[in-house]
Amino acid sequence: MLDLRSLRYFVVVAEQQSIARAAVLLNISASPLSRTIRQLEDEIGFPLFDRVGRGIRLNIAGQELLENARDLLRSNEKLARGLQRRSSGEGGLVIMGHMPGAMYNGVLPRAIRKLREAFPAIQVSFEVMHEDQQLEALRHGRLDLCIQTAPVVPPDLGSLLFARERYVLITPADHPLASVQSLTLQHLAEAEWLIPPDRGKPALRAKFLTACEELGFIPRLAATAALGALPRLAVAQGAGSRVLRYVPSANLTQLDPIWSTAYVTLCHGYAVFDALYGADAWGNVLPQMAEGHTISDDGRRWTIRLRDGLRFHDGAPVLARDCVASLQRWCIRQGAGQIIGTFLDRWEAPDDRTVVAHLREPMPTLATLMAMSVFPPFIMPERLAKTDPGQQVPEMVGSGPFRFKADEYVSGVLSVYEKFAGYVPRQEAADWTSGGKVAKLDRIEWRVIPDSATAVAALQQGEVDWVEKPLADLVPVLQRRSDIALDVIDPTGWAGALRFNVLHPPFNNEAIRRAVLRGVDQHPFLQVAAAGDESSYTICHSAFPCGTPAGRPIPGTMPGDVKAAKAAIAAAGYKGEPVVLLAPTDNPPLGDFAELAADLMRQIGLNVEVVSTDWGTVVQRRVKKDPIAQGGWSAFVTVVNGPAIMSPPVNFMIRGQGARGYFGWYENEEVEALVQQWLRAPSETERVAIGDRIQAVVMRTAPIVPLGQYVQRTAYRKNIQGVLKGPATLPWNVAKV
Repeated sequence: MLDLRSLRYFVVVAEQQSIARAAVLLNISASPLSRTIRQLEDEIGFPLFDRVGRGIRLNIAGQELLENARDLLRSNEKLARGLQRRSSGEGGLVIMGHMPGAMYNGVLPRAIRKLREAFPAIQVSFEVMHEDQQLEALRHGRLDLCIQTAPVVPPDLGSLLFARERYVLITPADHPLASVQSLTLQHLAEAEWLIPPDRGKPALRAKFLTACEELGFIPRLAATAALGALPRLAVAQGAGSRVLRYVPSANLTQLDPIWSTAYVTLCHGYAVFDALYGADAWGNVLPQMAEGHTISDDGRRWTIRLRDGLRFHDGAPVLARDCVASLQRWCIRQGAGQIIGTFLDRWEAPDDRTVVAHLREPMPTLATLMAMSVFPPFIMPERLAKTDPGQQVPEMVGSGPFRFKADEYVSGVLSVYEKFAGYVPRQEAADWTSGGKVAKLDRIEWRVIPDSATAVAALQQGEVDWVEKPLADLVPVLQRRSDIALDVIDPTGWAGALRFNVLHPPFNNEAIRRAVLRGVDQHPFLQVAAAGDESSYTICHSAFPCGTPAGRPIPGTMPGDVKAAKAAIAAAGYKGEPVVLLAPTDNPPLGDFAELAADLMRQIGLNVEVVSTDWGTVVQRRVKKDPIAQGGWSAFVTVVNGPAIMSPPVNFMIRGQGARGYFGWYENEEVEALVQQWLRAPSETERVAIGDRIQAVVMRTAPIVPLGQYVQRTAYRKNIQGVLKGPATLPWNVAKV
């Protein structure tokens, strides 16, 4: 007799073609899942999968079982659902239908909240369908309730008024009605209207015509046209073509891009702030807010001149003293700034447009470090930049092309950016982080959708315009869509890493960290990250990106030997201390990485507890230095884009700065001394040799475990144009046509 649990596990493994990915979805470890599949095969009497190298592939027998197992599980679910619906109504499952877009206009979240206030134990499942389909599904019992905008409800169904929405009139700026302060019925009757074609009953077109008739006029309609023609005429529609609906890779919980090192905060920072220097795709350093600079003959004084027209979002001009305060805070908080701080005597603002760097010794790479740092010195008003570097700034007053709408920010739901009319872009073409940062959108809405499949479905249905990081497993689905573009924003790729907290047991023990390093096999991590696409990933046993001058692996440092690692753990004196591994569930592929890392650590004898939560919570928790018993942590997984770890000075993952450094607080004076040598080395050959020495120290002391490199694709609808390559998702130059 086959049990339903084994069949459900089998279906998930068969659909994912991966034990690791299936284990994450089922919220169990890979090892017991693998044993369950083996037991199922033993019970049936023949294999269901072909084992191919490190992967699995469903065979003919497995394909036959998969079809039957799905039917059986669907029948079981239908039976359970029916029983729940026949219960008292105080709990159980309710199936709700809604139109595409209801999740984002606020109606559906309000409905869910009201439903759960009335019935706290209720579980809600959602079905996206058009209104005529909803009514049919209600009649046949496939839905329990739905959200409709229909003015008339059939007599065989009950209804309740829940919310009202307004129609909005949109005109081009040069339209005669644009300057009218108060519209009359005569204005509306004389205007020529363009509205969407009828796509079902009831639809926007029919409802709009009914509303006009009730007001006392019949609209004069233009010939039916595509929605792309809307800007030319008066339009009965709420969403403009200059509003971008964007799904970020994670929830934005930290707004200060100098204080934080979260990638999502970096993307936010580039939208809201500007910097003195930028870089093009070739790595050339170019002035941005700066007009240019001069260097004294002895190389110890840089004089930077600000360009005209710089303003903050509160209307105040950007002055040299704002830049000085911002640079001072950056030099304390961020890795590249801390490097500059070792050369710097002081920053000075002799007048409103002049910034002077007084150096203790020549530093020809000053502008390079400001431009090439992944977290550049974004310029803030002096009053904010004087905030304690250990604290986030209290408000977002930026200097960039978009203004952050603090009044609309809801963590976990929405972040909004509006075009800042007072920003004056440079005249050069946009290139990487340099050139003219022209805001071609009026508004950008970051909509948090933690589930990648839901985000991709919204993209396919046109509910959103851009999904920053679709799950790699879903990329093949998007590749078949003619209306969606797949792109690689950062061709240098991403590097995965397991980061240790060295302050507390067991990872304050270097030998235990090194044992984990030597037990890790990167293949399963990269298979998950790239969904098996070997062309998208690189095995890289290096703390720097392979293929770059510093990315030169040391043979034998990561043999992937589990037995040897287990013996090393025992020899290191491990006493069974708990290992708390933070696992983000909403930021692929980090959830998979965490489960794979936990499985490996259990195999080598560590006592691991996986704490699964959203990435925003991980970002908040990883700042805690408290012991495990007081809410601390032992390790977390992350991915870092290539530019962030390209060279020893900027690679915050391996810098040995202790309490001043990256979360985990690894301290190593030898690494720091070698970094200083690297900064002063006169030739590339000498820098490469010093990089090798740094690599040797890092692999011996193991502040991290490299998990390999892969490229990450982004997906957007093809009416989105002008997307730039860069170290982050850059919002300028992007247009919606």
